[in-house]
Amino acid sequence: MQSNQLTPSEKLMMVLILGDEAKGNLSNTKFADELGVIPGTVIRMIKSLESKGFIKVRYNTSNKQILGRHIIIIKLPE
Repeated sequence: MQSNQLTPSEKLMMVLILGDEAKGNLSNTKFADELGVIPGTVIRMIKSLESKGFIKVRYNTSNKQILGRHIIIIKLPE
């Protein structure tokens, strides 16, 4: 997979994820504010990055309620 398969926004999202990877606490709203988009766009970008094999999302749940998430970078764009 080559980096040209990522949109410019997805590339920027990867930079933000790298900056937050140790903390893992940026919400969709905070990502959206950083990118100048709406939270729904962030959700789509995260799903796209995951389906392309760049990230893995792990959710912390309790009684089927999501308490938080951690985004793990699997590989970097070339």
